[in-house]
Amino acid sequence: MIKTSFTSTPSTPIPFRVSLQDEHKVVVLYSEPPHTTPSSTSFCFDPKLHITGVVREGRRRVALYGGPFDMRAKLNLTIDNKRSLPVLPDGILNRYCSSLPLGLTWSENVATVRLFHPRARSVRLVVFNTPGEDPVDELGMHLDEKCGCWSVDSDAIQPGQAYGFRVKGPDDVADQGNMIFCDPYGWIVAKSPGWPVQMLSIVPPPSLINLPSLPHVNLGKRGAMIYEAHLKDVTQLAKDVPEADRGTFNGLAISSFPEYVNDLGLNAVEWLPLQVYDDREPPFDTPDNGWNETGVNHWGYMSAQYFAPEPRYQRSWPKSDWMGTDPNIVHDVRNMVSALHQQNLAVIADVVYNHVGNYGQSPLRHLDPMYWLRHNGDGSLKSESGCGNDLATERPMARRMIVDSLLHWSRVYGIDGFRFDLAGLIDNGTLDAISKQLCKENPNVNLIAEPWGGLNDKRRFVIRGWSSWNDYYRDGLRGHDPSKHKGAILGGDSGPLLTHVRGHVVEDGGPFEEAWQSVNYLASHDYYNFGDFLRIATGLIKPKQVMQKGVDEELTPDIIKRAKLGFFLLFISRGMLMLHEGDEWLRAKIVAGDKITNRAMKAKLRKLPGQLDLDSYNRDDTTNWLDWEEAEDPVRSDIREYVKGMAHLRKMHPALRLARHANLHPLSSNDNSLLAYVTRVPGNRLVILVNLNENRKARVNLPEGTWVVLADETKVRNPNRGRAHTDVEVLPPMSARLLASRDQIRRGK
Repeated sequence: MIKTSFTSTPSTPIPFRVSLQDEHKVVVLYSEPPHTTPSSTSFCFDPKLHITGVVREGRRRVALYGGPFDMRAKLNLTIDNKRSLPVLPDGILNRYCSSLPLGLTWSENVATVRLFHPRARSVRLVVFNTPGEDPVDELGMHLDEKCGCWSVDSDAIQPGQAYGFRVKGPDDVADQGNMIFCDPYGWIVAKSPGWPVQMLSIVPPPSLINLPSLPHVNLGKRGAMIYEAHLKDVTQLAKDVPEADRGTFNGLAISSFPEYVNDLGLNAVEWLPLQVYDDREPPFDTPDNGWNETGVNHWGYMSAQYFAPEPRYQRSWPKSDWMGTDPNIVHDVRNMVSALHQQNLAVIADVVYNHVGNYGQSPLRHLDPMYWLRHNGDGSLKSESGCGNDLATERPMARRMIVDSLLHWSRVYGIDGFRFDLAGLIDNGTLDAISKQLCKENPNVNLIAEPWGGLNDKRRFVIRGWSSWNDYYRDGLRGHDPSKHKGAILGGDSGPLLTHVRGHVVEDGGPFEEAWQSVNYLASHDYYNFGDFLRIATGLIKPKQVMQKGVDEELTPDIIKRAKLGFFLLFISRGMLMLHEGDEWLRAKIVAGDKITNRAMKAKLRKLPGQLDLDSYNRDDTTNWLDWEEAEDPVRSDIREYVKGMAHLRKMHPALRLARHANLHPLSSNDNSLLAYVTRVPGNRLVILVNLNENRKARVNLPEGTWVVLADETKVRNPNRGRAHTDVEVLPPMSARLLASRDQIRRGK
């Protein structure tokens, strides 16, 4: 205990949080240092408890001794007869930790089930032969007071049965009635039909738990070219997939999609979340849902379970049946990953550890929100994520659960890398644990942060050897808003182009130590896709305009030229690159549905059928599904072939992806806004020229030698058929050149 003197301040100190540290100590935290150490009469507990001492422990910390304080009880503290705050079980809960196996494990024919819940008053294991029917058994579980785990052993539990937990929780958790909760460590999760959604765990057979680990594909961080996609979107309209398998793990495994990505020239697929999530929201236009007219969460960013695959991707389940009851989902996911690995494609999983879902019976949200979720001092839930239910990643067992689940997906499913949604909300200790354990499991693992949310600081990830989505790059090239903030390819500031293409490294004032730590992209699942951003920014479509698919979204020559300039820059830039599904042919995300004439219904809907959708998270329909027949349209096919050609050049010419910062040499020109430089590695030297001025030509003095065009703003060219370039290159407005020396081409380098 620290006793110090303090200088009075004119402001009145306000207590903002009260934390239970152990059964005899509560700490009060103040916004400003109290003028003097308060006396015991300044504090009153409800229910009333005796205070034996008050000690100043820091400038803003005052410790109250007494009690005993029960972490399961609902306790409030009133300070100076003014402010009443709940006593939050902060420090005391951090003392509970276990290294014992959690979830269901097998020893011979005996199943052991273990659940971490130190504040529960009782826990019972409920077993079902079939989800939706009456339970066949209910077993009391025993609490280990030291580590906070409840456990039970049983030789009556059989593979394929379902189970969950009936819990009597602490007093500050709302009465859960007869709710039965899923196992947070469950391998397989079944979901009930309709609303509200109940989840149960399926007992995995020992043969599944003992499956050998799948091997990994080494993506190579400096050469990564990622295709971001949603598993259902890419197969739901695929003609080469039987209708019953569309939108499923199995459908992906038997589809031509892996070959498509390989042929496109990319080397990784990044799936939107595959872990169990709340796929259904409350019915629209009810008190709990005034915003989501579809009542569906399609993208998967409402995580509910971290170990189990999302059951809606297993097969088409009748609406009246529970989905996810088949343990073969484990094999389905492994087959999907193997199909991509066979094309030498790495598999990256998008994971959501910043918050948990809002609506289903997620055990992390219901069992003990005081442990698993972050709270404000008044007891309300924090929502720095903007989604509610921010996960308390700093809790010891939350940190363990995160790492355990990542290792599970790496070992069981062969996942080669992870992209962390709103990673700024994950605490430093957990980031360190992820880095250590995942790199130990797979030294070539790719760890990618979406670095915003909470601590929006890319350096947190740089120092740990992670990559990050680079919004500076996206906004610099494309822009942040198609109406108000346009990037360089749309007439915005092209001055920082060299910084963008060099990877925003520290030498240029950027955050990244190595260029590969910058994940460069023009669009992602969030906000408008690339084609729609261009449609609005060029004036073809207004943001709220109701349009006709196949007519209003047709691509103008101006859009095509700007798109190809964007792709040109993306593929010549140092760093990882990412392409969002369908952007390679500039698909439009048009809200599906019939035209609405009812005024009352129009007033309720946030988006009308026919409008471009900037946030299609709730659209499990043709708004998101990829139309592969549309991709074969000659104009769109030409754009796709351009992307394919640029990817091929990036693979063929190591100077585009491997050149060091010191080996990128600017060229002299008559235009300060022109991008003009030489990039080289031993045996490979290229000239890159980009003129994004919309009104005037640019002249560039070329290095000595004879140069041929590999690509420009219209197409990827055959270098053996074009004219030779020497001395000076004149670039028209809005044009680009990728040049290689003729001697180098003749040598096949």
